[in-house]
Amino acid sequence: MILGRVIGTVWATHKQEKLTGLRFLVVELVGSGRGAAERGEVIVAMDALGCGRGEMVLVVQGMTAQKVVGDAGIPIDAAVVALVDRVDYGQGDRAEGAEEGPPDPDHLTRLGS
Repeated sequence: MILGRVIGTVWATHKQEKLTGLRFLVVELVGSGRGAAERGEVIVAMDALGCGRGEMVLVVQGMTAQKVVGDAGIPIDAAVVALVDRVDYGQGDRAEGAEEGPPDPDHLTRLGS
């Protein structure tokens, strides 16, 4: 899963038939635990929850995104699956090369503070 923030909405009047009725968001990625996403990278993700601009979300990609809709043939590669209320990060050991600070200080709370 990848943590991101909704920064906009995508409107498409002409689209592949399987996309009819789906809502799409522009999501700026905050990062992931595996370094799979670059901070600041922007993607389009199918909105399964009705999220709005400025909200922090969890995004899945690939076949997992298709499973959210229940159709392995749907042409999506990212889907919002959770609206994030809070993220805590601890003072434990960091992986080598990990960033020093939280991905988004406006929405994260450091444990023990």
